[in-house]
Amino acid sequence: MDLALLLTVLIGLLLLAVGTFAALAFYRSPEVPMWITAVVYLAWFLGFASLIMLPLDVAVVHAADDASSDDTEELLVAWKAIYWVTWALAWVLLPSAQEYWAAGDFTWQARLQTAVTKNLRFWGLFVAAGLVFSIYILASGGNFSELGGFVMACSNTYGLVWVLLLLGYGLVEVCRVRLVRRSAPTPENLSISWAAAGANVHLDVHAAPRSAPAAPAAGCPQAH
Repeated sequence: MDLALLLTVLIGLLLLAVGTFAALAFYRSPEVPMWITAVVYLAWFLGFASLIMLPLDVAVVHAADDASSDDTEELLVAWKAIYWVTWALAWVLLPSAQEYWAAGDFTWQARLQTAVTKNLRFWGLFVAAGLVFSIYILASGGNFSELGGFVMACSNTYGLVWVLLLLGYGLVEVCRVRLVRRSAPTPENLSISWAAAGANVHLDVHAAPRSAPAAPAAGCPQAH
């Protein structure tokens, strides 16, 4: 890999790291612990890193004829590292952190146990479904050599369904909020008025000073 391409990749990764930090700082709630923020930051950064890795991969593969095999080997190692770390984050660490944060236990040991138990239950169902499918493959005279392609197809279908659901909802919601609601001033003003009233009540409750205890009436003994 030549020096110019290496510098381009490093600058892109640096900008990506800063942009990911800015996006996470904007959307992060102050109540979220730092260790969960660090895990989410790593997941976001690796997810966005494919935006840099993909054009880099295409540039190296379609480079001149003197492109060395070391470059392709390094890219393969980078792709595998991104894939498996992202897989571990998506299927193990992030679900465990989510269940840990949502657990209602009072100690961190109990919350960790609850998170691990729920994730093991999910993985048990997943493994049971895999065993049932494997038995079906054997009973129908199928070949396990085709199982890898089928699993990859299921994985891609799962990802595409989530992309369509989330992206479709986002496009509809953005158009509805930005164009439809804000084009009608009366409902928008009413919504803002309700939000302002709720915020005012919230501020009054939290900002109201505590009243001093009332003095005992004349002739009444004080409690000790």
